[in-house]
Amino acid sequence: MAISRIKYLLALKRIIIGFTLFSSFSFAETIDVGSVVREGFITQELSLPDFTSWTSPPGHNCPSTFYGGCNKFDSKVTLLDTEYLPDAKMYGIPLVNMDSLSSPPSLYLVLVSGTLSATLSSSTEEKTIQPGAYPSVIKVLYYNPPIFYAISGSQQGSNLKYKIYSKGRAEPGRYSVFASSKGIYDSIVFESVAGTNHPSNAGNWATSNTQRTIPSFLVRPACTINTPAVVEWKNAAIKPVQGTTYGTKSTTLNYSCETGLNAISVFSKVSSGITDINKKKLFLNNVQTGPYITGSLKNTPPGCSGGDFLFDGETPFVGSNTGSLIMQWDLCSDGRPEAGKAYSGAIDVFILAK
Repeated sequence: MAISRIKYLLALKRIIIGFTLFSSFSFAETIDVGSVVREGFITQELSLPDFTSWTSPPGHNCPSTFYGGCNKFDSKVTLLDTEYLPDAKMYGIPLVNMDSLSSPPSLYLVLVSGTLSATLSSSTEEKTIQPGAYPSVIKVLYYNPPIFYAISGSQQGSNLKYKIYSKGRAEPGRYSVFASSKGIYDSIVFESVAGTNHPSNAGNWATSNTQRTIPSFLVRPACTINTPAVVEWKNAAIKPVQGTTYGTKSTTLNYSCETGLNAISVFSKVSSGITDINKKKLFLNNVQTGPYITGSLKNTPPGCSGGDFLFDGETPFVGSNTGSLIMQWDLCSDGRPEAGKAYSGAIDVFILAK
């Protein structure tokens, strides 16, 4: 299985290396959602293509010979298969764990924004989507006296966005939305309905469906990782000698992951500072000069030329479900720092599993 670039847990809460080097946490913006261990939305907003259905009330139901025409017309569009989640006070479509079909639902697709509208003739009823409102809208027209002719109808969805919501812990596996009303996976269905009614309440209806494909969502096994102690050089006396190390610091990551993993890898993303072209040096400034750090996962000092740790990249590390990483850092300089100036760089560090 390919390495998944997903943050399972915060690997390094704060590391200070050089003058200040730390790590912070943010959710990965990808359909591979990593481990899911708490309640709430687990994805960013994802978009659906707009749609229009030209479903009109059946015109043959309104001739003058039938009860003097029709007095009521309807146009309606609804997202099918939604369930109300009382704890979250939202409506969502359950996702199915394709690796364990009998498991109860834990993930739901929730429409969070956009517009549904239904039209009859030139009159439109519009509804702004909100998670707590049932995703449906209806337009009704009454005629008195009844009319003897058909009118046009349509139903639209525009600027629709959705998120995936978790009720709590989700077991590892590939999750797919399931349109139970149609018996199809990986799709949601908007049902358009248009109707006519006689004064006697005998009516006739037309129905059409609009299908939209939804990606699967991969939930990874969870890992538990310790928060390492802060590593810091204070008041380091940096001399104007290029390529000279001013000391090595180390920190240890202890991790334990659920079964199903066979290797561990480390990924970092620079959020402050700048790297060299090989991404083996993190300069503690926004120019490629002055103090910088290098890193290693091999329990040996990386040296000023750079070790195996890549800043803003992935460093493969063969491991097992449970183990430790000893990360070593060297402080170096490519020039004289300015007197009295504080230098810092920052990286996000994540444990990856494959």
